[in-house]
Amino acid sequence: MEARWHILQLIDVRWWNACADYGVSLALALHRRGHRILVAGQSESPPLMRARQLGLEVRDLRLGRSGPARWAADLDDLVEVIRREKIQLLNAHRAEGHLYASLASLRLGRGIPVVRTRGDIRPPKSHLLNRWLHLDLTDALVLPSKVLEEPVIERLGRRPKRLRIVPPGVDADRYISRSSPREARARLGWPAEEPLVGVVGRLSPVKGWKVFLQAAARVVRSMPDAGFVLVGGEAQLTQADLLKMARRLGIADRIRCLGRVEETIPYVEAFDVAVVPSVGSEAICRVALEHMALSRPVIGSRINAIPEAVRHGRTGLLVPPGDVRVLAEAIESLLKDPRKAQAMGRAGRRRVERLFTLDHLARRTEDLYGRLLSGRDGGSSGERKPETIGPSR
Repeated sequence: MEARWHILQLIDVRWWNACADYGVSLALALHRRGHRILVAGQSESPPLMRARQLGLEVRDLRLGRSGPARWAADLDDLVEVIRREKIQLLNAHRAEGHLYASLASLRLGRGIPVVRTRGDIRPPKSHLLNRWLHLDLTDALVLPSKVLEEPVIERLGRRPKRLRIVPPGVDADRYISRSSPREARARLGWPAEEPLVGVVGRLSPVKGWKVFLQAAARVVRSMPDAGFVLVGGEAQLTQADLLKMARRLGIADRIRCLGRVEETIPYVEAFDVAVVPSVGSEAICRVALEHMALSRPVIGSRINAIPEAVRHGRTGLLVPPGDVRVLAEAIESLLKDPRKAQAMGRAGRRRVERLFTLDHLARRTEDLYGRLLSGRDGGSSGERKPETIGPSR
């Protein structure tokens, strides 16, 4: 099938985070829909390495190097790729790529639409240059969660034209349980009959590790056979930090600290309950959707984008961020009622299938791209907008 559109996804993120995951997932979703998608960024960066693994076309572009001469050379490189590959639309996923995409479009006579996908919990800077970039040089601004909308409008002084909420998508065919909890626990060396609670996330204070371990200690007092699995690469915290905290709380023997793993699915399959105890961040919160896709009930902090994914009382439970007591009570309530927990897990899977698949991500994005490429005005208040996902009630 002939590619419908030629799109350049600028994912110049130098590490793997939710923004990188969103960009690569979008590229894959659009590729599967028959578009020619190029992923550009630093060749050795995690996003481009992941894009290669998925069979996507990649281009090495080093944007934002120091010095005016290199800035000009970087811009020349981007313009050359656009011309050579007959790119019809640019989608930037980071601030530097956004600036270069806008300047490249200017050089080419504004004939190529520029989309900025902004998945940062921090609002944009409000200085004059940034307002000009977002409000005048950008054809559409995409936010992955509704919670980001108001701060963006407030900082920029007015609503950007063609602002869209496009939630992330999960590869539902990949995130599906293929092992029983008994088999998954055997891989961990954990008794099949003992309940297991898990967290997946980088080891940073903002992810709520301290809160989770304190809540785990409370749970162990009333449920001594409960176990807890910690999965995530080291950042501001180390595995040693978490184990030290667990020893101080007297629960070190109930903990499995796995560090960074290449694939989380085999471990999440062992969970009875998945927890997202963050006290900040979570502009996208892809991990909650991954847990739901694996039919695990999710207990999440009622913060930022988490309530847009987790439906309280239906697919899991929402708790105040940083509240150890309430988090512990929520964990206990699901461990003591396995049928309820399993029903929530199944409901979570259905919610993902209904709203948060890669196909949903692609179709919502296609709606926007199509309007830009056909010249239709997407900024008027009366036009039809793609479906958005609001917080649960």
